[in-house]
Order: sequence, then structure tokens, then C-alpha cells
Amino acid sequence: MKKVMFALFCIGGLASCTQDATCTCTTDAYSAGGITIEATSTVTECLGCTSDEIAEFETACTDADAVLQAAGAGIDGYNASCTLD
Repeated sequence: MKKVMFALFCIGGLASCTQDATCTCTTDAYSAGGITIEATSTVTECLGCTSDEIAEFETACTDADAVLQAAGAGIDGYNASCTLD
């Protein structure tokens, strides 16, 4: 009986595992219309997240990257991206 309880405890422990993830969005400095825009970097963290939360976080980071790419379309010297760390 002890072995069965130990196995159930281990399985329950694995089911509740959490992870950490980081999304870093950076934009290099560029000029537009005679105005210089300074470089920026934003870090967002998902600490102690479940696997479902990690999946949502990764999707949000990918979506943020797409928004940055669309925002800079047609601007010379614009370089920006979001990456999962």
C-alpha cells in the first residue's frame, strides 16, 4: 500500500510542476521624420506558470513580435523583435 501511495504522490507532484519563461522585446534606435527614437527593451516574465499558462505566454510573445514587425513596416532602419528566453 505504501508503494501505491508513493506512486500517486509522485504523479501528483509531476502534474503540479511549474515553469518560468521570459519574453524580451527590443527595438533598436532609428530615425523617422527627422526624429530619433531611442532603443528600448522590455522584459516580461511568467514565473511559476503551469503548462497552460506557459503556452498562453508563448503565444502572447509571438503575437507581440508580429505587432512590432507590422508597426515598423516601411520605416527605414527600424529593427525590433520579441524572443522567448
